[in-house]
Amino acid sequence: MDQAVSLMIRKFFTTYIVTALASFLMAVSSVFGNGEWVLAYNRGNELIGWTFIYIMYIGTIILIYGNAVSLGLEWIRQKGIIPYSWIVIVMHGIFGMVIGLLFPYGLLIVCGMAIALGYGVIDWWLRVRPLRPAGMLIVVLFPVLLFGVSWGTLEYLSPPMPPFTIEEAVAFATDGEGTSISVFPDEIGRWQGVIDGYQVVRETSAQAISKNEYIVTFSESWTKEAEMSSRYLSYHVERSGMTMYKTEGEDPPYLSRT
Repeated sequence: MDQAVSLMIRKFFTTYIVTALASFLMAVSSVFGNGEWVLAYNRGNELIGWTFIYIMYIGTIILIYGNAVSLGLEWIRQKGIIPYSWIVIVMHGIFGMVIGLLFPYGLLIVCGMAIALGYGVIDWWLRVRPLRPAGMLIVVLFPVLLFGVSWGTLEYLSPPMPPFTIEEAVAFATDGEGTSISVFPDEIGRWQGVIDGYQVVRETSAQAISKNEYIVTFSESWTKEAEMSSRYLSYHVERSGMTMYKTEGEDPPYLSRT
């Protein structure tokens, strides 16, 4: 195999391994770093979410900065300027600290150095023991299996989410001030009163459409002498958020005054 191609393959697998392992370990630290090992809801999803966030940042830095530094050190080593591999590994760690020095945060310096040292060690190992095709396949699949098994285990051990009740759906929909629905009752029920001479009825209602999903409707009618009109707004509400479902009618003439 051409030496340049072999070098690029080695750098690719080094980048892949270090990014996957470092991201996974930092995700574990983010999920359980506060010392609480009691499993909360959806710990598996939380772990995978943090892992992919770290992959984006760590992978980008290693791909651009880390490989540029490593290729420079590789050239110096091949020229015989640095006679020992362990010096090259240590220099990886020193250059890894530079990213942390850009921000005055000690933990970031330590993490940068540790990840860079890991890069140097794995890169050296793959240089002295090149991967065969079977080894390449194992390396590619191992992080996928690690993420999958960790996600499945944590999701299995995590307690199930409690039901999302109709009362919670209404509370979620009415949360917040200054919105078009903030004038309606914040729980299922009806309000009647007089606003600027108008007899006004405002009602909040809800119905389940499937498990943990509801349609929350806000209806309003007003009358004044011969004038009569109404409007309603309904939202599809679930635990993760809500979206507009249907709307009909125009804003009442007194709305800006309430």
